Amino acid sequence: MDDKMKDFKYTLRENKPMAKSSFDKTQEAKYEGIFPLKYFINDRKVDFNLNKETPWVLSCLKQLIGHLDIDDQTQALEESRLELNFSLTKKYKHEYGDVLILQGELELSFTTYCVKSLQTMNESLSLPINCCFLHQSYQEKEEFADIIEIFVDGNIFELFFYNDLSVDVKACIDEIIEVNKSPYPTKVDETSHEIHNQPPTTTKQ
Repeated sequence: MDDKMKDFKYTLRENKPMAKSSFDKTQEAKYEGIFPLKYFINDRKVDFNLNKETPWVLSCLKQLIGHLDIDDQTQALEESRLELNFSLTKKYKHEYGDVLILQGELELSFTTYCVKSLQTMNESLSLPINCCFLHQSYQEKEEFADIIEIFVDGNIFELFFYNDLSVDVKACIDEIIEVNKSPYPTKVDETSHEIHNQPPTTTKQ
């Protein structure tokens, strides 16, 4: 092979990088929490292990502590954690078309205010995650108006919906946390295990 042909082959390799695989694209999508359905291959599970180093997970935590005084937020963010270990699997179901199954675990610890003492306190959650996403067109059907769970492959899943292009996992996680966190967080004495009976005040102690 002459030198000119060698140079030609080298140029092609340099200027035409390999196309990214579906796996690479789903790993990129994890940084925003919005996953295009086209990146998934039917019946192939993709695993994720995320924490607050992932931008959208950090955003979830910031939302949770956003009600704190600005002076408390910096330390609260350092001490808070959200760990998500889950898998996403695209499946085709005759009755629903393409669905996306999310299964895993959520571990959460964050700072909030006690509703009685108005002191800062820690709230924790440890939850299994079992969700199924259907196309948003089903959301408009009358038979789905009051449905919050769906039976797929012998399992019961919380029902969510995706739009024509993507699945918003961040919005799903936000909703799961909002539904499961305490609406009235109350600090408990670590020695007596009795709830503080201090009357509410207008400023933190």
